[in-house]
Amino acid sequence: MRRIMASLLVLVAALLSNHAGAQLLPPDIAEIKKTGQLVVAMTSFDNLPFYGGGADNPVGLDVEIGKKVAAILGVKPVFRRDAATFQDVVEQVRRGEAHVAISKLSITPPRLATVKFSDPYVKLHQGLLINRLWLSQNDHGRDVADIVRNLDGSIGFIRNTAYETFAKINFPHAHLEPRDSWDQVVSDVNTGHVAVAYRDEFEIKKITLEHPESSITTKAVTLTDSTDYIAAVVDWRSDQLLQIVNFVIRNDFANIDVPKLIDMQRQMSGGKK
Repeated sequence: MRRIMASLLVLVAALLSNHAGAQLLPPDIAEIKKTGQLVVAMTSFDNLPFYGGGADNPVGLDVEIGKKVAAILGVKPVFRRDAATFQDVVEQVRRGEAHVAISKLSITPPRLATVKFSDPYVKLHQGLLINRLWLSQNDHGRDVADIVRNLDGSIGFIRNTAYETFAKINFPHAHLEPRDSWDQVVSDVNTGHVAVAYRDEFEIKKITLEHPESSITTKAVTLTDSTDYIAAVVDWRSDQLLQIVNFVIRNDFANIDVPKLIDMQRQMSGGKK
């Protein structure tokens, strides 16, 4: 009888210990552990080499970050791919529909007011693709740097992205021309429908690498004094999850630069330049 009672006491103590341990988890982590899933939000469209493929078998830099965070938590990563825009991805986290957004998201002042950002895992200069005919018609003896500083032509960017915010802040005299896709922005600057296309240096570099003929009609410019910080997003109350995301970034993804991104892009595109 004493042995039975002793065994029961050990069992009860173990159960109480496990219960206490569960209670000690921060609320954001306890909720993830309870469901056994880390929901990672990304846009519905691919954005190589950051992420691509279906929700069931995604690939890319952002996917690897999400998988490592989930592994530390001991849960399954679930990639949500139904957001139409980058801002929609942020809103999914803000509304509690995803635990974290890892979707090539730029840090912007409006977003900082509603969600928390991780440490940047990629730091990119901002860039411009300028229509050469417009440039020649508007230089008036000025160098390109001066034209850019005082840009008063039309500037195209993807609608509802960080670059809409950046354009309003950095080019107050320009005529804003939002488009629904980057392909449309690039097409419009090539044909002269807009004077300038605005995005990060990596995307501008991709255009010059994948479409070298575009150099006939456009000129690529890197804004070395303007940085686009790419980071993950969590809910403003998810302090413990943010620490884990930051640990993963610092430990495994701290030195991602444009040449590495280009190499990743080539590998994911089957070695195409």
